[in-house]
Parts: sequence; C-alpha cells; structure tokens
Amino acid sequence: MKYYQEITLLPSPEVSINFLWQKLYQPLHLLMVETKSQSATEWLRVSFPQYTQSFLGEKLRVFAETEAVLQKMDFKKKFRNYDDYLHITEIRQTPESINGLIMFKRYQPKQNSQSHAARLAKRHGLKVDEAFKLLNAKPPLQLPFINLKSLSTKQDYRLRIQKQSIDSSQQQEITYNAYGLNNPIPDF
Repeated sequence: MKYYQEITLLPSPEVSINFLWQKLYQPLHLLMVETKSQSATEWLRVSFPQYTQSFLGEKLRVFAETEAVLQKMDFKKKFRNYDDYLHITEIRQTPESINGLIMFKRYQPKQNSQSHAARLAKRHGLKVDEAFKLLNAKPPLQLPFINLKSLSTKQDYRLRIQKQSIDSSQQQEITYNAYGLNNPIPDF
C-alpha cells in the first residue's frame, strides 16, 4: 500500500471514543462495501497504529494503492459533520522504511461454545470460566471492538479486531474484506 490518510479521533467529555469509532467506521464500512466490485487496486485497507490488546487507540490509517483512490473517497467531505471530533490528514506516501508487515483481522468468537458455557454455568451455579474448563474450551479473547449496526438485519454487533504480525518472506494473498481488514499492511 503506497498511500494513506490518518484519521485521529478527538473525544470530549460529551462524546466518547466508542461513539466516535462507530460514527467513523459505519460509513467507512459502507464505502468499502461499495468498492467490492472494483479491482483490487481500488480496495481500502486499515490499520490502528495505537492498537493494544484492550484499546484500538485514537488513530486510524486508511491505505490505498493509489493516491487517486483516496482522493475519490474524500474523507474530509464525508465526515465534515464531525469536524470537531475528527482530524483527517492530507494524503501521504507510505514511508520507505517500515517495521515490517502486520495484519488486523476480524475476530469472531465461536458463539456455540460461549452460549454453551453460559448455560452450563447457570444450570450448575458455576462461574462462566469454570464452565469453559469443564467443556475443555477456551473463553473468547477479550479484544478491542467497534459497535456497528447491520443495515440488512438491523442488529447491533461488535467488530472485534485482532492484530497479527506477518512474516514478510511469505507471499500473502490479497482478499477482499468490507472492513478493510485481513490483508497485510505496512507497520510504521
């Protein structure tokens, strides 16, 4: 990915960081859904430069293969209603020297083991983590997430995000993802 724009979320006492993530990511996700039918050079990818196991941070980088793709997205215009809460940089070129490649993936815990453990715990008066041990199952990872709403089902859901290092010597297949995830991106 040769170009990027960085979006910094600016929470305030009245507007939480979680609210801003939702207001930023919902329309960004819809933009990515619209680009599905376009060529791979038109796809966007994202990274969370301040990511930790418990917090996404306050920055989002949106990557594209060409400057024209980011210009076409026109994030400053699309998010003008949130001028007080978002700072969007100009389009920048990805630096030559990077720390390597990383990937942000969507993490979806297995619902059947989670609900099964919860039922077992309730039925036998156990703690949920004890029920997981009895089931020989792992509890879901506690990862940062963004609350989103499905426009097709109208249900709320959590987009859980997991960071993964990539071995740059391995060839990575580029796949489409309507969240901008699951593809290698430069780490800097």
